[in-house]
Amino acid sequence: MDLSEQERPKSESALRLGATCQSRLSCFSAVPTPGGDYIAMGDVVIFVVSMDKIVADKITEGRIYSSAYGEFHHNDMVGKPYGAKLFSKTKTGFIFALRFSPSLWTRSMERRTQILFIPDISIILTRSNIQPGSRVCEAGIGSGSLTHHLLHRIYPGGRLFCCDIDESRARLAHEDLLAHYSSPSFSEHLPNGLVELVDISHRDVSVHGFQETAVEIDFVFLDMPCPEKVVPHLQRSLRVGALCAIFVPCLEQVHTAVQALCTHGFGAFETIKSFSITYEAFSRSLPVPPLRKLTKNSKNDSTDGSQQKRGGVRAHVTADVVDTVKFSGLTPTKFMRTHTGFLLFANYFG
Repeated sequence: MDLSEQERPKSESALRLGATCQSRLSCFSAVPTPGGDYIAMGDVVIFVVSMDKIVADKITEGRIYSSAYGEFHHNDMVGKPYGAKLFSKTKTGFIFALRFSPSLWTRSMERRTQILFIPDISIILTRSNIQPGSRVCEAGIGSGSLTHHLLHRIYPGGRLFCCDIDESRARLAHEDLLAHYSSPSFSEHLPNGLVELVDISHRDVSVHGFQETAVEIDFVFLDMPCPEKVVPHLQRSLRVGALCAIFVPCLEQVHTAVQALCTHGFGAFETIKSFSITYEAFSRSLPVPPLRKLTKNSKNDSTDGSQQKRGGVRAHVTADVVDTVKFSGLTPTKFMRTHTGFLLFANYFG
């Protein structure tokens, strides 16, 4: 971020608000936060570079993060509190360092596939009613966006079974989780690490179903090309009353999935279209065109050429007076990271 006087108040106040909100919301996360309240070596930190650029980086000895606003040395960040403003080496720019959270990771992550965005995830988490101790299955890990959110919801005592047909995606998702939750503060609560919480497998669930240990599942989420092929295998894993959620991009797939679910003991269907539009506020000032100033006709009014009599009033021409009017409003952002899709929910009745 540039330190110019014109841009500093707007960007600094907006980012400070974001840092404050993020620090307050982090207290609702059940998973222990790596690094505590201060940045430590090995932590995964979220850098807020600008209002539309958020980057995740792991604090490493001797590493330098370079941006248009300068170079930021990782060694200088150690010991700084989360939410602090970090200045570049030349003091010509700054960024903010925020504590890692699933929502910020979703915004900053490298997209290996089309991901679920915050509007989709918020509907899924609210509708699923999963909580600490829940047992959850996810088919189609993709980039791991939803996986991080599910992990935070089931801790402690829960279990998350994830499968993906692509071996590289399953491996990278496992590496991301290890990198994000491998600090000493996290290990104190889970001596055996993520093995106690997450089971990630390279597996074709449409043929083999979920892992053999995935039983008495409370919630299952399917994000794959042909979810109807997985439905026959769900009876072995789900408990009676469990919820199944399926994300598909078109209505034809919703119809196909409902037909498969109906024949395997599912009911209470609900379909939600997920689409969000982001608006931004603006304030503008526009000049008012010159107007004629009207006064009542009187005996003392002069009759020079600057006045024109119209219907009992005299109009004084004031062409040299120009005023401005200020107004504010909302407008859709020019670029929005979103997609259309349908979320299908159904309960398993056995």
